Amino acid sequence: MGVIHQGILGGFHGKTGSVVGSSWRGIQVIRGLPKRIKRKASVKQLVQRQKFHYVAKTLKQLDGLLNFGFPDRQLSRSTNYAEAVQHLLLAGLTGQFPSFKVNFSNFSISEGPLRTLGNLKWERSGAKKVKLIWEYKPFLGSNDQEDSLVVVLYHINKNRFEFYQGGKRKDESFEIDVPTDMQDATISGWVFVRDAAFDVNSDSMYLADLEPFTAPKTV
Repeated sequence: MGVIHQGILGGFHGKTGSVVGSSWRGIQVIRGLPKRIKRKASVKQLVQRQKFHYVAKTLKQLDGLLNFGFPDRQLSRSTNYAEAVQHLLLAGLTGQFPSFKVNFSNFSISEGPLRTLGNLKWERSGAKKVKLIWEYKPFLGSNDQEDSLVVVLYHINKNRFEFYQGGKRKDESFEIDVPTDMQDATISGWVFVRDAAFDVNSDSMYLADLEPFTAPKTV
């Protein structure tokens, strides 16, 4: 039974017949009950379902990070998960049904008004570390030297992510201890910065494929 809380013109909560009343982000919402569909799904429907299944499986690993990259409080009519789903779908799924892959170079894990890192590069720093290097030039009227880095490493073959936070924008470099299985594998990643109050971010920057470390040959 639906209950009206604010008079005849107000919203209601609960089920009334074939409709359900609820609220979402302070907005009164009425939706219909889902219908049971017995007919067989078309090929297009199966493809779309498989795409969403792949996206959901990928984003499950990034669940905690999405709260940083797409803060809910900055979204009025969406959620951080919905924003990430949209980005991942628009990034372009490659491959054929039922096997899809994501063009991660177009995928964003963060959005925000802060400026990104200047002339960003990364490299292997020995067999067990990677090093990010960038340029910092103070911006007139800005107090962004204390912005901190969030780095995501991605194991391409294992479809696995690792997260790191540390370093300051003013440092112009940040070194990371790489997990054992990423030391001899090709990896890619992303980096974005957060302000000192952890309120706003920059857009994420993609870190192109980094090959395993190769020790210099001795003469």
